[in-house]
Amino acid sequence: MTNKVGVEINHAVMDSYYQHLLPLVCSLGPHKVNALVRKIVTLGGILVNHDQFIKSGLLTTKIFLNAAGFLHTPWDLDMKSVNNRHTDEDGPDPLDATHIQPKDYKLAQKMATDSLKLDEENAHREHPSHVVSLIMDDNNNE
Repeated sequence: MTNKVGVEINHAVMDSYYQHLLPLVCSLGPHKVNALVRKIVTLGGILVNHDQFIKSGLLTTKIFLNAAGFLHTPWDLDMKSVNNRHTDEDGPDPLDATHIQPKDYKLAQKMATDSLKLDEENAHREHPSHVVSLIMDDNNNE
């Protein structure tokens, strides 16, 4: 059931009760979770995006790819709480809050661009998933 709904990683790091869901995520277990939480706390306690799992050495690539669809990072993160440790490209990604696997992000971005009938060249001036965030923010979009 945990994999069906996913786990918001920043919430799990801050809330010891919620943290008990992490060992139930595919490819994780109690020992990996303890090490993961310790490493995230060392980095400041907040992950901005999925890229940090690999770039910061929090998980191996194989473990991350198995767990990525179930570990969510909020894309509407208040960046003041993160001390501006990112550039626009390294900022929050709306796809990191979904079950979409990172290997499929480009497809999701293209589908979003096509559905809004935007020019791909103009869309690439923003964060790669900016167009996805437009759709996710639009409550009237059917």
